[in-house]
Amino acid sequence: MNFYQRIQELAKKKGVSFKQIEKELNYPTNTLYNYKSKDPSGQRLIELSKYFGVSIDFLLGRKDNELVGLGKFIDELNRRYDDVISLSFMNSDFFGFCIVIEEIALNSLRIALGTNMTSEIISEYSSTGFKRQEYLSNFKEQIDDKTLKALEIPHLKETILEQEKQIASKYFV
Repeated sequence: MNFYQRIQELAKKKGVSFKQIEKELNYPTNTLYNYKSKDPSGQRLIELSKYFGVSIDFLLGRKDNELVGLGKFIDELNRRYDDVISLSFMNSDFFGFCIVIEEIALNSLRIALGTNMTSEIISEYSSTGFKRQEYLSNFKEQIDDKTLKALEIPHLKETILEQEKQIASKYFV
């Protein structure tokens, strides 16, 4: 897959058009389309890498799948969500569920940050439990209802992913 095909695929996954990307990144019209026949500059590679949350090596086709930074965090959190949540949900009350979410998010953060993970980040991230309880409070009644499964609660997963992204975004520049 060449560079043009990669950005085409990433734009489709993100649900945006080339025109939207060009507008958001202040690129001249048809900049992305022109990559069908020419290579991007180093600066554009960096900008597009950050925009899509993937490595430059991935954009250039040197690696098959490598998310970096916040994109890697969200991908890892999303991957772990279905397995862990469905297993722990039925044995948990609201506060127990919040703790499970924190553990999943913290482990995802460890994977995304790798060697940049510090004890200060762990401590600070763990101290955001009140934010977690706040954004999950809209779901408290459903979480405490033992007849439901976490995967059946509308918008729960999307809310968790979006809110944890906001909480963790400060650790990725």
